[in-house]
Amino acid sequence: MKTKHLIFSSILVGALSISSVQAQGVYMGIGGGYGFAAGKQSFFDDYKTTVTTTSTSQTVTSHPFSLGKGINTGLYAGYMFNKNIGAELGIGYLIGSKNVFTDENINTSTFPSSSKTEMTWKGRMIRLVPTIRMTAGEKKLQPFMKAGLIMGVGGRVYDDTHTESTSSGTSTVTDESWEYYGGMSLGFHGAIGVNFMVNDKIGIFGEVAGNYQNFAMKKGSMTKYTVDGVDQMASMDTYDKEIEFVDSYTYNSSSPPNVNQPDQSTKFFMPFSSIGVNLGLHISFGGKAE
Repeated sequence: MKTKHLIFSSILVGALSISSVQAQGVYMGIGGGYGFAAGKQSFFDDYKTTVTTTSTSQTVTSHPFSLGKGINTGLYAGYMFNKNIGAELGIGYLIGSKNVFTDENINTSTFPSSSKTEMTWKGRMIRLVPTIRMTAGEKKLQPFMKAGLIMGVGGRVYDDTHTESTSSGTSTVTDESWEYYGGMSLGFHGAIGVNFMVNDKIGIFGEVAGNYQNFAMKKGSMTKYTVDGVDQMASMDTYDKEIEFVDSYTYNSSSPPNVNQPDQSTKFFMPFSSIGVNLGLHISFGGKAE
């Protein structure tokens, strides 16, 4: 959180400092919008299983998703080398929306039981976006296009699992939460939009923006584990509460793992791609670039 505030403040102060010397072609803006899932991947499916005295049936539903879905906020600053071409640096913050997956089991045979598990995944990330900006038009409507890189820092992935089960008339509620973090994400950013200039300095912009991005976490920590509201983490080992994602590891069945060290798993990439709409305020300083 401190990193996010520091970067946002630095960009804002830098842009205002440039404006104070009336530099030709300097501009900045602030805005936000919503990104819809794109470049989705299928890590989990939705399951519904029904068991009777005579048969077992299961319905499996594909559920592709992207953690890039959600609210985007941010600001940018740049310099136009001439009236058509400029360089820009943006910084944004993704507040990811929830992605919910379900696994439901209903048993109506000799020993009736039922369970329903809901897994909720969401992501958050600071995004640095260096781009080339291309504009056209010098009147009130100024179309533009941007293309460049997107660098994700301070990424977080949250996994909350809620299970309600009933067996022999006894109900149990289990809640488990994990937070995954570490590593940097590199991808591509593109946008096309238009500025409506209210006057020579201030405009209102709208754009359609796309981000292609994946994120490989380095570590994970369990943040909650309760059964019927009672905390269970105090009795758990480090091996059960922490995990490291690595390129490769060795498992030996004759040598049990050290319970005082984190578990290990191979690295994998979570989807963070999106395409959406942004609206905001565009401010020019020091007149127009030639």
